[in-house]
Amino acid sequence: MLSKLRVQDFAVIDQVEVGFEPGLNIITGETGAGKSLLIDALGTVLGARSDTTVLRSGAEKAVVEAEFTLPPASPVRALLEENGLVHPEDPDFLVLRREIFASGRSRAFVNDSPVALPLLQEIGDLLVDLHGQHEHQSLLRPATHILYLDEFASLAARVAEFGLLYREHSRLTKELAELNERERVLQEKRELFEFQLKEIESVQPTVEEEAELIRTEKILSNSQRLYESTSLAYELLYEREGSVAELLDRAANELSALSSVDPSLGQLADELDQARLSVSEIAKTLQNYRTRVDSDPARLEEVRQRLALYARLKKRYGLTTEEVLRHRDELRRQLGEFTSLREQIEEKQKQLAEVGARLTTLAVQLSEARREAARGLEKAVQEQLAELGMPRAQFQVVFGREEDPAGVVELEGVRYRTTSRGIDQVEFYLSTNPGQGLRPLAKVASGGEVSRVMLALKSVLVHCDPVPTMIFDEVDMGISGRIAQVVGNKLSSLARERQVVCITHLPQIASHGDSHFLVEKFDSSGITRTQVRKLRGREREEAIARLLSGEKVLETHLEAARALLREAGQEAREE
Repeated sequence: MLSKLRVQDFAVIDQVEVGFEPGLNIITGETGAGKSLLIDALGTVLGARSDTTVLRSGAEKAVVEAEFTLPPASPVRALLEENGLVHPEDPDFLVLRREIFASGRSRAFVNDSPVALPLLQEIGDLLVDLHGQHEHQSLLRPATHILYLDEFASLAARVAEFGLLYREHSRLTKELAELNERERVLQEKRELFEFQLKEIESVQPTVEEEAELIRTEKILSNSQRLYESTSLAYELLYEREGSVAELLDRAANELSALSSVDPSLGQLADELDQARLSVSEIAKTLQNYRTRVDSDPARLEEVRQRLALYARLKKRYGLTTEEVLRHRDELRRQLGEFTSLREQIEEKQKQLAEVGARLTTLAVQLSEARREAARGLEKAVQEQLAELGMPRAQFQVVFGREEDPAGVVELEGVRYRTTSRGIDQVEFYLSTNPGQGLRPLAKVASGGEVSRVMLALKSVLVHCDPVPTMIFDEVDMGISGRIAQVVGNKLSSLARERQVVCITHLPQIASHGDSHFLVEKFDSSGITRTQVRKLRGREREEAIARLLSGEKVLETHLEAARALLREAGQEAREE
C-alpha cells in the first residue's frame, strides 16, 4: 500500500507531502492546479522515463519519494530479498526515491540503496497499477493482456510450470549450441591433431631416454679424449716407473722403518699404505674404464639422429620434452573428447526433444484453457461496461499465433513463436459505438474509456490481481449523473480489496472517498506553488459542493453534497 508521497521541486510543486490511506483516496482540485502532476511524480518514482523538463524553474534537482507498506504475500518481498534491498529495520517497509538533476542525470534508490532504473520499474509495476494518461497504462500495452486473461482463468500455476520448462529448454538449447560449436572447432582441427599425435607417438619420447642419449652422445663424441686421459691417469697412478703408487709404497716403508724410533710414525705409515691401496683401486677402475671406451662412429650417428628427433619435437611442440609430453596428452584428451562430445550432443538432443514435447502439450492445454476463459471474461467485462455507461460496447479477446521456424512448440508440422507463457498472442479489442468494428483497445479508446475498461477489468479480476495499489485518472471523462454514481460505487467496492487513488471532477465519485485530498494552486511572492490538503468535515462538504456548483457555493449545494456523502456512506465528520 502507498502510504506517503513526497514531491520536491517537480514542475510547479515546490514541496508537497501526501499521506495516503487504505481504501479509496480521492483527489480533487481546479483544472491546472496540479492534480495530474502528483500522478506524474508517482509515475517518475515508479520508474517512468523523465527528463529535466520536470524540474521546477531554478531548481538544481527534483526529488520524488514514495513510502509503501508491503502486504504479507507481496511478490515485491522476494524481489527485494533477491537484490539485497530489504529494509534493515522493518521488512514490511519500503521507500522508493528518484532524483532528477538539472544536468540531465538521474538516480534511483530503493530503501536508500542505489539501483538501476529497470529494477525500479520492475518493483514499481508490482506495487502500483496506474491508469489514465500516464506511462503506467498497462491496459494499452497488448503484452499485458495475456496477464489479465491468465489471472481471470486462474492459470498462474500452469503458466509457472510452462515458464520453468521454457527456461529449461532455453538452457538446453544454449548448451547444445555450445557443444555443436566445440565439435565443429574440434572437427576442423581433428586432422591436424591426429598428425601431431602420430608424429609425437612415432618417436615415443621419454624424459629418461633423452637424458641417457645426451650422456651417451657426450661420451661417444669424446671417446678419443676419454681413452687418452684415462690411460695417462692410469700410468701416472700405477704403471710407469715413479708412479704415485710406487712413491706411496716407498714413503710407507721409510716411515715404517722409523716406527721403532718413534711409534707415532708407524700410524702414518699405515695411513700411507691405505692411500696406496686406494690409488691401486682407482688405477684398476681406470684400466677397466679405458678398455670399455668405445669409439663407435655408427653408434654416435645413431644417438645424434635420435636426439635430432627430440629437437624437432621440442621445436614444434614445446621448449622441453616435458612440454612435448604435455602437448601429447592434451592431443589425446581433445581427440578423445570428440567421441565424448558426440555422445553429449545426442543426449542433449534427446533431452531437448523430451522438454519440447512437454512444452507442446502444456502450450495446447494453456491455449484451450485461455480460449474457454476468454468467453467468460468477455461477458463479465461487457456487463461491467454496460453498468459504467458503455451499454453498447463490445469487448473481445482476440487470439493469434506467429509462425517461427525457430519456435519451440510445433503443432501439425508448424512451429510457432514461443514465450515463457506459451504460444498465444492475446489482445483486447473494443467497439464503443454501434456500427463501429472491433479494433485494438489501444487504438480505439480514449483516456476515459481506457480507465473505465480498466475499472471493469479490475472489478472482474479483483480477487486475483496481486498489485495492491491502483491509480485512476480520467475515469470520469465523458460521464455524468447516474453512470458517475455507478463508477463511484465500483471504485468504492474495488477499494475494499485494494487501495485506490482516483483523480476526479465529479461529486458522485468524490463522495465515495474514504480520504479526500484537495490540490490547490496559489501565488506567493510572484511564484506559483501547489499544495495538497486532506479535507475533513465541512471542508469536504464544501469541496464536493464546489464540484456541484462551480465557484459559488450555496446552502442548497452543501445539502446536495451531504446527501451524496450519506448515500455513499461517507458522512462528513469533524476530525
